Amino acid sequence: MLNLGDYTISWICALKTEFVAAQAFLDEGHDEPEGIAQGDDNNYALGRMGKHNVVIAILPKGEYGTTSAATVARNMVHSFPNVRIGLMVGIAGGAPSQKHDIRLGDIVVSGRGSGEGGVFQYDYGKTVQNGLFEETGRLNQPPQALLGAVHGLEADYELNGNQLDSKVEEALDRRPRLRRLYSRPNPTTDRLYLPTYTHPSHSKLDCIEVCSDDPASLIVRRARSEDDDNITVHIGLIASGNQVIKDAYVRDRLAAERDVLCFEMEAAGLMNHFPCLIVRGICDYCDTHKNKAWQGSAAMGAAAYTKDLLRRISLTRVEMKTKFAEKLRSIEMNQAHHLHVLNEITADTKGVRFTQHVEAVKTWLTPPDSSTNANRARELRHEGTGKWFLELPVFREWEFGPRRSLWLHGLPGCGKTILVTTAYDYIAREPGRTVLQFSFDFADTGKQTLDNMLRGLIFQLYTRQAQPTGELSDIFKRYNNGRDQPDSKTLSHCLLKMLRERRDSGPAYLFIDALNECSELSKLLAWVERFMAIPDSSHVKLIMTGRVEADSDQRITSLIKASNCVSLETMLVNTDIQSYVHNSLRTRARFRKWLSTPSIVHRISSEVGGRAGGIWAACQLDSLETCIDQEEIEAALRSLPESLNETYERILQKVPEHRRERSILLLQFLVFAPQPFTLEEAVDIMTVHSEGFEAEKRMPDPELILDFCPGMISIAHSTRASYDRSGISLHVPTREVHLAHFSVKEFLLRCHKRFHPVQASICILHTCFTYYWSVKKTAVEHAIEMWSGTARHSRDRKETDIKTKFPLLEFVVLRWMDFVSRAEEPEDIVEKAADILQDSRSFALWRDWQNPLQLRRPAYWEKCGVYYACRKKLPKTMKALILRDTDVDTHNGGIAVLRGASYSGLRDIVQQLLDMMPKSENQRDKYAGALRIAAKEGHYEIVELLLDHGADVHGWQ
Repeated sequence: MLNLGDYTISWICALKTEFVAAQAFLDEGHDEPEGIAQGDDNNYALGRMGKHNVVIAILPKGEYGTTSAATVARNMVHSFPNVRIGLMVGIAGGAPSQKHDIRLGDIVVSGRGSGEGGVFQYDYGKTVQNGLFEETGRLNQPPQALLGAVHGLEADYELNGNQLDSKVEEALDRRPRLRRLYSRPNPTTDRLYLPTYTHPSHSKLDCIEVCSDDPASLIVRRARSEDDDNITVHIGLIASGNQVIKDAYVRDRLAAERDVLCFEMEAAGLMNHFPCLIVRGICDYCDTHKNKAWQGSAAMGAAAYTKDLLRRISLTRVEMKTKFAEKLRSIEMNQAHHLHVLNEITADTKGVRFTQHVEAVKTWLTPPDSSTNANRARELRHEGTGKWFLELPVFREWEFGPRRSLWLHGLPGCGKTILVTTAYDYIAREPGRTVLQFSFDFADTGKQTLDNMLRGLIFQLYTRQAQPTGELSDIFKRYNNGRDQPDSKTLSHCLLKMLRERRDSGPAYLFIDALNECSELSKLLAWVERFMAIPDSSHVKLIMTGRVEADSDQRITSLIKASNCVSLETMLVNTDIQSYVHNSLRTRARFRKWLSTPSIVHRISSEVGGRAGGIWAACQLDSLETCIDQEEIEAALRSLPESLNETYERILQKVPEHRRERSILLLQFLVFAPQPFTLEEAVDIMTVHSEGFEAEKRMPDPELILDFCPGMISIAHSTRASYDRSGISLHVPTREVHLAHFSVKEFLLRCHKRFHPVQASICILHTCFTYYWSVKKTAVEHAIEMWSGTARHSRDRKETDIKTKFPLLEFVVLRWMDFVSRAEEPEDIVEKAADILQDSRSFALWRDWQNPLQLRRPAYWEKCGVYYACRKKLPKTMKALILRDTDVDTHNGGIAVLRGASYSGLRDIVQQLLDMMPKSENQRDKYAGALRIAAKEGHYEIVELLLDHGADVHGWQ
């Protein structure tokens, strides 16, 4: 008997008719499920369809709409933890048009169309003729793996026909009792009436009995020929809402304006939280003639199509997808935070709503979200990992007894983050506890300092308060209502006071992960020492993790005593790794072929699982699963690498020659960029070539980017914060590409010359410049219109559209000068940098995105590219710009440029500017500001230079 974890395909139905049709196409039915999660009231049918184990769920009787569908999906994910692909299959009302000849019984599949993602949500105001509608949200696209299968099946049908009607007949032959309600009705009942001809409102009879068959009341359509499929499949946009549409005018208007193919009532509840494919059989035309005659047949057609689709999706491709349970966990954490905020709305002293105040504080504090690190660890964590640690006496004494601190240390890749996340989840399971966590992160500059950590911990506490008052709100007001920033000392005092206010609720548990990835380790350890010694923090319990390094290890040991140090180089850690390896051999599709050869399984388990290194073991499994026979796998086991460095070296050597340059480029971006890239940004990096960037050449399945550097990069679910023009922060779910581990970055920087900062920055810049100029005509030319008299909401929409169409553009625009400052040596780099700063349209976009909130118009000197080159300390770029435009002062910003050069200590540039500026009667006063700045910054050679050119030492005031 299969267990709940063996089901990977979810299939959701709204109606009993759809539920019956789905089961009619199972190749094998399974027993009713046992062990359903508590609170899951769904009704399920289980079975096998082709190679896949499928769980089919139905909405509760009498319930329909977006909310009910989302509830059913959420319950399903809790009970079936390995579900990875979602399908919503059933019936819908069609929207035929001149462009789309949609008939009753046809199939509509959600797919990209007319700039949409497959499904869009609307609110339908009235349910009678001439009702109005309003779009209420844009929804996620179906997963790439499903879209790829849809397009492959579309080609197959075009070549060979779909034979869906024959497949439905075969299913009915197996279950003849279904024929009465599920057979295809007589084609003469498929009538598409003119919008002006409505069904008699008083009649409950079907159209065939009471409505006219006069051609004058019907839309005449050509008869389908023998070469046409009786059941035609249409791919495009589906409209989803919470009410039934029975209005031909609304149907036709949306079909014309939005290219909508059909209307239904559940998909919008799923797409953003449970990305899935929607398959609908057409049973009516969304008009007043709506009836149930075609529902059974339409449901059977949709089920037949979906079964064909599943045949095109391999088990391996399914297992590559992220489990819905893991996506749900991240979503629920985010929703819990927002629900907490909404439930704590109170009136503060000025009557400002809580949510507004929290957003204002968050925008000011800019706390990093370290939950993303923990979520990545949860995705990698194997069931039962770390249980041994929770049972150790030292941990029990830390949780309940007098022990206050623990230091978990081990070699790179041994599983420290996964272990501390397990401990965090265990402690946080008890309601009412104060539990905080922060993970330092080598890949994100916003998670590398003591200041970052304090801001993150404080905001976690702040969002758990009953009202938006207290210490942090007081500091916010004290610092000019968020216009000024507090220092680390103020933040530390704030954290201590906030923890002290919660002292009555018991101990406060604090988890700090990856100390070795903190750029201020000495400063951090000094803070820990001071903080834990303060009497007011005596209720705080601390767990820290990090790798074994002589200097820090010795200092931490002296700080918290050797008895509180837990080495992770033990047999117990090996047990976790062995369990992970054993589970991988049992569940990964490519390893299943060895289950019938126990000697191979045992050898892999002992030789890969017998070493204390989870990252090392994961890399070896990735390599071993590509072996196709026993000879290959035995050779691979005989030559396993001895270290992580050797492992990474082999991975790079195995990259095919035609992928090597792109693989190195992606790794360069990941090593030197200040934050991770979204999956879409990373795909655009890989699409740039020497001749330019062509969007149509993007890889069709973005997740295949992992094949470029297997074991060295990973994809993780996260959220991205952005700000609208009103300053409100938006948290958008996304997928990010990361280096798989800190050890990958260390290996690349230490062992490969192509990762020297200068050489890597040159490669990154060439990519950025190529991308930028390639998209300039289509993106930048339109973006610059944002200041050209258009309304603010229109500018916002244009900017969002540009960033969506060209995901990498924002990084290029905001970060290119940082890389120029590292590699301002090659002449072509200098010239290309000067090109952007001199090009008025390019420069305006760059300046505009530097100030995303647009709180003010740029000052006159900020319209000068030389000024920014000066601020970024790019002397060669400045010289190039000055040589191109010798009359610097005509910018009306020459003085600002002079001040910038004085601030940056660029003596040669100051000399050049002084020589070029026209002499005037007020130049003594004109140079006074630059003189003051140079003196304040200690650039005394520039002070002398300015004095020599007549700067007035008395003009400082």
